[in-house]
Amino acid sequence: MPVILVIKKNSSTLKNIISWLETSKDKDTFIKNYPMLLIDDEADNASINTKKKPNEATTINKQIRQILNMFYKVSYVGFTATPFANIFIDPDAEHEEYKDDLFPDDFIISLETPSNYFGAKKVFLEESEKYLKTITDNEMCFPVPLPKDFEIVGMPESFFEAMYLFILSIGIKKIRDIKNPHTSMLVNVTHKNDYQVEVKNIIQEELSSLLNAIKLNYKKPFLDVIKNEKIAKLYKLWQNEYKSTNDFIKILSEIVKLESQIKTLLINSKSKEQLNYDDYKDDGGLHVIAVGGYSLSRGFTLEGLTISYFLRNTAMYDTLLQMGRWFGYRDGYDDICRVYLTEKSLNWYAHIASVLEDLREEFKVLEYHKLTPRDYGLKVQTHPEKLLITALNKMYNSDSFVLSTSYSSSLFEVKALDTNEQIIIKNQKVLENFLAKLEKPLFVEQKGYLWSDIDILHIINFINKFIVYESEKKEIDTLLDYIEGGKDLELSRWDVYLPSTGNSTKPEILSNFDIKMQKRTVKSAFNGYVSFKDGGGRIIRFFDEEVGLTENQVLKAQEIRKIKNIKQSGEPYRQVRNKPLLVVKVLEIATQSSIVAREAIAFGISFPKSFNNRSVEYKVNRVWIKQNLGVENEDEERDDEYSLAKFDKTIKKRKLFCYFS
Repeated sequence: MPVILVIKKNSSTLKNIISWLETSKDKDTFIKNYPMLLIDDEADNASINTKKKPNEATTINKQIRQILNMFYKVSYVGFTATPFANIFIDPDAEHEEYKDDLFPDDFIISLETPSNYFGAKKVFLEESEKYLKTITDNEMCFPVPLPKDFEIVGMPESFFEAMYLFILSIGIKKIRDIKNPHTSMLVNVTHKNDYQVEVKNIIQEELSSLLNAIKLNYKKPFLDVIKNEKIAKLYKLWQNEYKSTNDFIKILSEIVKLESQIKTLLINSKSKEQLNYDDYKDDGGLHVIAVGGYSLSRGFTLEGLTISYFLRNTAMYDTLLQMGRWFGYRDGYDDICRVYLTEKSLNWYAHIASVLEDLREEFKVLEYHKLTPRDYGLKVQTHPEKLLITALNKMYNSDSFVLSTSYSSSLFEVKALDTNEQIIIKNQKVLENFLAKLEKPLFVEQKGYLWSDIDILHIINFINKFIVYESEKKEIDTLLDYIEGGKDLELSRWDVYLPSTGNSTKPEILSNFDIKMQKRTVKSAFNGYVSFKDGGGRIIRFFDEEVGLTENQVLKAQEIRKIKNIKQSGEPYRQVRNKPLLVVKVLEIATQSSIVAREAIAFGISFPKSFNNRSVEYKVNRVWIKQNLGVENEDEERDDEYSLAKFDKTIKKRKLFCYFS
């Protein structure tokens, strides 16, 4: 008979499993005859060995490896939405007793995102204007992070706006008769339990006042109803945010019916309050404002989540992404969902969403070429400022912190541009001087100008002289090192492309060329620079990367696109490209309200595949780490067993790894 165990990833539980296997009278039958499948959920959390020394292992990592090594036939499958730490496991780490670490030897599968999934790509890359709200008023009453001994006396006005939208969403969902009866609001503003209590009390006071105002006024004539200050605010939000969807008075009446099920609950390790949706499924559902920190940050589902208010400040891709509990399925009501974030968090999430899409492309390369993670080195794009890919102790093999970057089969783009007028003028001259040194270009149909077989020295000279924003300089150094490493290989000769079509006017510079500026609209401009991760999309469009390819190469790329079901991505072109393509553009950069810069120069590079697995590494000491990386301490709420999690290596036989974002 098969044996199935569903257990918590807890060291005491795993210890009991090991003891049972070792002492059972059926031990030999189990171990010799039973194939064992171990499915590890949230495989990047607790399972990773974070010990520095190769002969040491953290408790849970060691126990998983012990169980795997007991059986003659064994498979290990890990699932996570954030696979960053897993791909940084040392594939060659081995321990005399615990054997191999949990590196995904055999394959990594990126599960396809269903069309109705409300995920990072949709929220941050495709429809950010629809769903995202920027918090700009928190610093006075709720700074991030909260200073020591800070006294909370109120919440930002943006929070109360979010809360009022939540109340409206309850009524709208009921009128629409959404299948899921529950509605939730996420409030994750601090990891400190004591502050969460204060936040909950402030929310409860305002919630009671609002519900009381609705109950006392909703049956009055309409003009009298909206004389109430709170209801007038509700009405204005309903008009502006929800475009007058459904009937306002009907929404209020539905809210009154559900008043007893609308609650504020504190969800953390010290709270005794329970978030049990099943207790309310026959009474019109539970409609809850859930206040918490770490307990709300991983593996926690908020049913019918419509509004999220997020003020946390953490410096890691995986932790930040896991905190985003707003991803999920919103059939029939995704139009009323909103996510409130600070500008920094919004930019970070947009960056991570882009990184995940790039990582998905990497996994598709593995699948298409039938390679294993041992055959093909995976890369994760770093952030130009202080955002870490994962915890430092999940990425080190020595006392140094190692960053590795490979641009093989990838698209490099400038991610931030300096908007200082003098810098823009200097970059214009750099481009003009660069093009002047090239021979007469070929005009490619109606697309623009193409120079072929350009010597690598011209490219290096252009990149060296181009002035990037301060945060980009380290990556430019990495880029130049990578290019230098390929000067006698696939990067010796280059194509250069200057597009002529654009959705703006003709620039005053480059008068010898018949071109128009391309317009890029970013969500906001910062002090001295703009970020193209902030709603402005990519500098290089996927069709730009087709330029310079032969007819046969284009046909092969189309075949790859069809087989791999890749739509708007230049990855198939990079798979068939045999020399790099430098794309330079003249941009008009604007926000929704104003033009930020005109005739700004930007560039990107479409790299061919490198077959010698070159990489560029940087090591930084602990002084650099201390000065540059402020990571929030979340240990207050961590389960003791999870706080043991750190990093090392183990497992035998077959290992697989899946992730879904």
